[in-house]
Amino acid sequence: MVSAVIAYDLLERDKSDKLARVLEALKLHPDFAERWEPLLAKVPADDRDMFLFALAARWPDDVRRTKQHRSAWHYINIPFKPDGQPDGVKAKPHTNPSILFAFTENMEQIKAKETTNGDKAIALCWVFTSSGTSISASTRRRCSRPNFPMVTGAGICCGSDRRNAVRL
Repeated sequence: MVSAVIAYDLLERDKSDKLARVLEALKLHPDFAERWEPLLAKVPADDRDMFLFALAARWPDDVRRTKQHRSAWHYINIPFKPDGQPDGVKAKPHTNPSILFAFTENMEQIKAKETTNGDKAIALCWVFTSSGTSISASTRRRCSRPNFPMVTGAGICCGSDRRNAVRL
């Protein structure tokens, strides 16, 4: 959400029509009337536009466990094998989709003329959240080494079993 508020601030300083165009697009989001409008009504009028950006950045988390959710678009696993590890230790290659794929895919959707306004609004949500997540501790790093702890946004665990994570 912070990255969306930063984007709002930068667009507001820009003094062009970009901020108005993004706000217009977000108001065409399929969930605007049901999900966001009631929340925006509770916010002081001067803060509503910025708050809308924050709500848009949170939307991909809000739709978890729905058909709109894209789990793999929230993170990236970057394989790493430290020097000196035995040949039998293999780093699995990075696969798509990932947060990088999501950012690129959604930027293309925003720019495409054939993308509907509602789909552009959804793509903006994913761009806001993926740009924020990519710089936060939510992404995890996996090290290919026997019994090496995996660091996640939730904690540290050994191997790939996050159920036994030590909470940070």
